[in-house]
Amino acid sequence: MFRKVFSVLGAMLATGGYLYASETTGASLNGIGAAGDMIGVGLSVGLACLGAGIALSNIGSAVVGAISEKPELLGRLLIILGLGEALAIYGMVFGILLWIKI
Repeated sequence: MFRKVFSVLGAMLATGGYLYASETTGASLNGIGAAGDMIGVGLSVGLACLGAGIALSNIGSAVVGAISEKPELLGRLLIILGLGEALAIYGMVFGILLWIKI
């Protein structure tokens, strides 16, 4: 339940921050507006990495168990682990893009 809430909340924060950042035309923000933008960037990256960590903890234990039973599945299972890690990478890239826009 909490995983779904965190993923939806992270997506909403990331998308909302990106839309807000695209509306600014390069004018420097100062004060509470800039602080709120940076908090939004931090939350979007943090929640994306938190979701990836939760996914990798569950997937990792299943992969170790599956590899111990069938070692020939190593390549396929590493791809599945890479998909979980891609969540964190996408979150960090998105956060960098937001940070550059702000």
